[in-house]
Amino acid sequence: MKKTFILLSTVFLFTACQSSTSAADSLLPTPSPVTAIKLKDVSDHWAMTAIEGAAKKGYVDGYEDSTFKPENNVSLAEFIKMVITAIKEPVKSVSSGSDWSSPYVTAAINKGILRESDFSIDKLKDPITRLEMSRISLRATDVTLQNKAIQIDNDSVMYNSAKTGLIQGLEKGALEPNSSTTRAQSVTIIERILKVNHGGTLEIDKYAVGNAELELKHTNIFTVMPHIFGGEQIEKWNPENLTS
Repeated sequence: MKKTFILLSTVFLFTACQSSTSAADSLLPTPSPVTAIKLKDVSDHWAMTAIEGAAKKGYVDGYEDSTFKPENNVSLAEFIKMVITAIKEPVKSVSSGSDWSSPYVTAAINKGILRESDFSIDKLKDPITRLEMSRISLRATDVTLQNKAIQIDNDSVMYNSAKTGLIQGLEKGALEPNSSTTRAQSVTIIERILKVNHGGTLEIDKYAVGNAELELKHTNIFTVMPHIFGGEQIEKWNPENLTS
């Protein structure tokens, strides 16, 4: 009788432990499988590391022929989708039809990184400009600018984006705000957004900052000689006070 009791107790204890383990396992979040995407046209591209990293994170896709086409232009809608996906902003009712971008645009507006005044619906499929990309990126990294009451003009967008390192200059620090953006460039920018949002700092292109400052303040003395013209003087500077 005693042996039978011990045997039954052992079986009960083993079963209870198994049940407890199964219950605990069922409460654990199921990890999302990461599918390694082998893109055959980025192995010698300057943005290879960023592109492959973006593919692993799941916010960019390759084409059916396993290419990424890094030098193709990216549209405003595509960039919005990539940013929203990268920062893991909730999106409702994603559609695979012709109106696939609508949920991402709505999410971007709700987040405060896009304003309805920033674009027109018929322009969503157009190549995104460096100015538009900078504006979205700046808001995506600055909670203050996500406040719809806060307005920022175009020159300030380019200056602050360059100053934080979100955007680098082209040849000789040229900003070219109205130029289009490639898929490779857009991925690089989004990687910078993620780095800033995780507390990182970015490399600054001083030539781009100088050019942006020149457009905004009609002088770049604050960048060229920060040890002399830094601090509060930057905030007090008003280009309207300049005389010819």
